[in-house]
Amino acid sequence: MSNTSLLPLLSSSERQFILQGVASGVRSDGRGRLDARDIILETGLLPQANGSARVIIGNTDILVGIKADLGLPSQQNPDQGRIHCNVECTATVTNAVDSRDADSDAETLGHVITRIFVNSGCIDLKKLCLIPGSVCWNFYIDAMILGFDGNAADAIAQAVRAAFSDLRIPRVVIDTGSTPPTVEIDEDLRRAFCPVDVAALPLSMTMWKVGMSFLVDPTPAEEACASGALLVAATATGRVCLVQTLAGGAAQYSESAQATALPVPRGESTGAQAGAPPVAVVSAGGMNPHSIVDMLSTATEIAQSVARKQDEALRRVAEASTRSHGAGKSAHFVDQSVGFFADSFAATSGN
Repeated sequence: MSNTSLLPLLSSSERQFILQGVASGVRSDGRGRLDARDIILETGLLPQANGSARVIIGNTDILVGIKADLGLPSQQNPDQGRIHCNVECTATVTNAVDSRDADSDAETLGHVITRIFVNSGCIDLKKLCLIPGSVCWNFYIDAMILGFDGNAADAIAQAVRAAFSDLRIPRVVIDTGSTPPTVEIDEDLRRAFCPVDVAALPLSMTMWKVGMSFLVDPTPAEEACASGALLVAATATGRVCLVQTLAGGAAQYSESAQATALPVPRGESTGAQAGAPPVAVVSAGGMNPHSIVDMLSTATEIAQSVARKQDEALRRVAEASTRSHGAGKSAHFVDQSVGFFADSFAATSGN
């Protein structure tokens, strides 16, 4: 994937062991090809942020904070708010690699998160604009990789979505009688609200091609053996927001990727809603388009399942926080049910 500097260097015998295990349907940690690891979720960890969350998958540990500030809209979109995404690695993650490579990997992951949550159109940026051309909300999403154990992009996407569920911004009063109009912030935090429809936010599910089979939620060693991958971002209702193929050694994200016209299904099979924005399809080449289409339905169902589970976990977190009037509440949920889709995908996993 993009964080190739964080992946282990494998001997030919280690690589062969992993490939044989995946081919037989039994991975080195005992999971099936479409089984994901348990997920630990916490919210409300950073009091200085407007919203925050932490997601742990295996030893992949992601902390996300969202800060909201008033600022100027862009000249290109004067009637929209702005969202900025940034990903960084801690020194404990990068101490064994060249920091410049790690910084480049983190920057690329930031672009992927931007595609998922901003470019896909899942957030109505016009709702973040207070006075067109003058004042809007700027959201700064900062993700920190505290630990890496594979599948960073999907873990970051989960943490960002959870942080949005924790997001609260103050209400504002706009005085249109003054010239120019002014904005006054309501200091009563009890009236703070979340301007984003969290239920409409997607989660990403990346399917990795290892040998002639596909799998989800890889370990670093499995990522190192991957020859390609398909990232699908979908909502809890099954609407596909983004499809991106990955290719190359260890399935690298390509910043020079070009849009590719793929026959992405948007009917009942994906739960896409009528009139929904077009699916953004980004291809880095190296994968058969027919295989991509075959993988899409399964990846969408898995992402939809995970999003529903996260919604339930976030509901439990919110209820616990309300009862205790505290912050930093957590939930633990198991995502092994994705193995349910293994049989339906068996016919395409060898393509």
